[in-house]
Amino acid sequence: MLALSDLSLPVVFGGAVCFSFFANLHQIEYYYPIIWICCSGIFAIYLYDHLADLKSTSQIEIGAPFWILYRFKKIWIVVSVLSLLIAFYILLTKMRLEYLMPGGIVALLVLGYYLFRKFAPKKIQGQLKELWISLVATMALGGISAWITTSQIHWILLISFFLICFQNMLLFSWIDFEHDVINQNLTLAVSSGISYLVWILDIVSLVNLAMLADLWHSEGFSFAIVIFLLMQLQLFIIRILCEYKGTKRVYRFWTDMVFVLPLLSFI
Repeated sequence: MLALSDLSLPVVFGGAVCFSFFANLHQIEYYYPIIWICCSGIFAIYLYDHLADLKSTSQIEIGAPFWILYRFKKIWIVVSVLSLLIAFYILLTKMRLEYLMPGGIVALLVLGYYLFRKFAPKKIQGQLKELWISLVATMALGGISAWITTSQIHWILLISFFLICFQNMLLFSWIDFEHDVINQNLTLAVSSGISYLVWILDIVSLVNLAMLADLWHSEGFSFAIVIFLLMQLQLFIIRILCEYKGTKRVYRFWTDMVFVLPLLSFI
């Protein structure tokens, strides 16, 4: 499980699930090539993010955090480049016109993130990295289908998904705190402290619960709302475990697996 989490494979698979979920929610035709493009982008941005955090590391022992990523980084880079080349080929030959504008916006956000990690001051990176990745994920997995739909846009669920992505990143920052301190990786936890991060995490989770409860009250029961409540509950349980049981690396896996929960809507 830890190796899968270090390679971000649960969130890549969860990305495909979430894109399909929002496509179904916004009543658009399933278009599998765009799923490949989104998942390739997610894998690339997480891979780059992890490798950038490990660039000052000279040696990682087997079993240490991200050891499988570090030891075989050339292989993962090749895999990422190949997947992006396939995605680029799909973009040039298979892409439907209605996907070009929202897909281009997501691509610009990803490019902006790379430039941000390259040139932004470290302090700013530590404060904004989690927000930026959450925005990219939300736009890629939910925003594209919302852009092209001709039916109702589910704005509250899109905002809820952004808050879930943000909590996901905050929990990573908390779980990896000691590792990031050793490797001098500036995250929100490192730059602002654990207590500040936990305060932000609690506020965001309460806002999300309030939004979902209000949506249930105003529009009635829907399975989509239940799924989002289950996603929020899973993140809240992990938050409690981090506080009272300590931050264990296995929690990274279960934090990412929250994005697989929308698979319940297809059962």
